[in-house]
Amino acid sequence: MARQRLDTAVTARPATVVASARGALGALLEGRAWFVVRLALAWLHTFPARKHLAELAVAPSLDEAWKGLGALMAVLVFLLPIDLARRALRSAGRWTGVLTTSLLVLAIVHLVPAMDHLPRWVVRPSFSDGWRGLGAAAATTAFLFGGLRQLARAQRVRRPSPQCAIYATHATKRPVREGR
Repeated sequence: MARQRLDTAVTARPATVVASARGALGALLEGRAWFVVRLALAWLHTFPARKHLAELAVAPSLDEAWKGLGALMAVLVFLLPIDLARRALRSAGRWTGVLTTSLLVLAIVHLVPAMDHLPRWVVRPSFSDGWRGLGAAAATTAFLFGGLRQLARAQRVRRPSPQCAIYATHATKRPVREGR
């Protein structure tokens, strides 16, 4: 039995290995680990929310308002019940344009603190500028790649491959694959 599992693992296709890895990651993110990640992200967003909302109360400005309210909105989104968050993502996933635009806007919004804190961190390294700049840069990267992935997915859906057109014209005939 162990020999059979070893043979299967050695001869497994790369797509199968990737799919099983995705399944393992999905299972990890379904449970307590995902809850802890969401709670940690909510906690991290309380720092800019507190800072920018306090500065907004002292000297009202549009700059502090969008930073403070955006961070507060992030805290609320991360604290949503998981079932509600899943339903919202599924419904947003139906409109790829809305989801792509949202992810790209989030990338740009996180680029602002990255561009603010990273140069200061390079010139004069400090823990506060380092974690703010690197965290914002990581979020920008994640949102940017997520947005580009959604955009690529939308393009695949809009433009069917020529092979699909051949199958559609010969729907009554069984398609024959060459080379097999």
